[in-house]
Amino acid sequence: MILWVWVLILFYSCYAPTKYPEKKLNKDEMAEIIADLAIYNQSYIVDDKINLDETDRFVLQKHHITAKDFQENYEFYTFTPSSLDEIFNKAKKIIRKKDPNLKFEN
Repeated sequence: MILWVWVLILFYSCYAPTKYPEKKLNKDEMAEIIADLAIYNQSYIVDDKINLDETDRFVLQKHHITAKDFQENYEFYTFTPSSLDEIFNKAKKIIRKKDPNLKFEN
């Protein structure tokens, strides 16, 4: 019985998503969106009256996607951490290209 429980745990821990997002975004598109979200969400530093929900909505509209599209793709890429790392590294490069003097915390 205990062996059966361990087999089930092992089976479910190796589970990978079989459902792809309705509107699948490639890694470059995800990196662009994440870079824009990071940039626009820092706007509250300049003006604390800025509505961050509106900035998020603006970024998603700019990229012609919905919040659901972004969430589904983000969840899809979290199943492969190396892909998510690649996306974040690309997003950092995009931000650095826009502001070469920017310092990143690890």
